[in-house]
Amino acid sequence: MLEKYGVKLNLNTHTANRDGKDVQLSTKEFALLELFLMNPNKILSRETISEHLWDMNFDPRSNVIESFVKFLRQKIDKDFGNPLIHTVRGSGYIFTDKEE
Repeated sequence: MLEKYGVKLNLNTHTANRDGKDVQLSTKEFALLELFLMNPNKILSRETISEHLWDMNFDPRSNVIESFVKFLRQKIDKDFGNPLIHTVRGSGYIFTDKEE
């Protein structure tokens, strides 16, 4: 079980919730949230994310990372007052409860 800022991720059952509300995630979204929860308050570069979620054949020019971050934000941050996934321009993304 990983837990941070009200987000719980059960690694055994592959379930997630935020503040007690169940969140349905795809396999890639689950893996991305797991990476964020293992690295709170740390900027994760696109390269770090791609290494964790895809194999060596991943095209770094693709916008698939941005798409998955967007999907995850819609599920984890939407309907909650405090967003947790933030973009750090030119660097990547950070999972934190502090406003960036």
